[in-house]
Amino acid sequence: MSIPKHRLELPPEAEPARDFIEALVARYESQIKELKQQVQSLSEQVQSLTERLKKPNPRNSSLPPSSEHPHGKPPRKPSKRRIRKQGGQEGHKRHLRELVPIEQCGPRLAAFTGLLMGHFRQSKRRASSFLSDLLNIPCSPAWTVKIQNLVSDALSEPYCQLQTELANQSQLYVDESPTKQHKAIDESRSQGVQ
Repeated sequence: MSIPKHRLELPPEAEPARDFIEALVARYESQIKELKQQVQSLSEQVQSLTERLKKPNPRNSSLPPSSEHPHGKPPRKPSKRRIRKQGGQEGHKRHLRELVPIEQCGPRLAAFTGLLMGHFRQSKRRASSFLSDLLNIPCSPAWTVKIQNLVSDALSEPYCQLQTELANQSQLYVDESPTKQHKAIDESRSQGVQ
């Protein structure tokens, strides 16, 4: 039986039972201490068992992510990173793209539109979609037809000059490699000769 650290204050009529009461309090204190240790030990055992018995999933094992049902995933914890608002951030150096003067934009845009439809063989609808989606130029297929007509008119005079010059040349220095069309022409000529 352990002696309490300090004496209990008891009423005078309980003085004869002092030794019994102090022994009883000491016994209960030691039981409480033992029970606390037991609770601590049992909670540690439960925690280790739950970790060992935890069902393996892609987050705690080498299982592939596809093995878990998509709706069976626990909700994600909110991230603690700072959420930034959209656009330029405070203190960030501003970058602007210089606008092309309107005098240079009309011929360049017309030439580019003509190039899309003439050389790259894009339809009017695809060319207008390209100009509106990627270049942010409001455009319709009918407008691309107007641009194409302007380009054709602008190229008709230089084309005629080139045609006249080529007719007057003694040598054209043209590569005479055979093409599919050339082969078809040769076959049709050979069939006509026989």
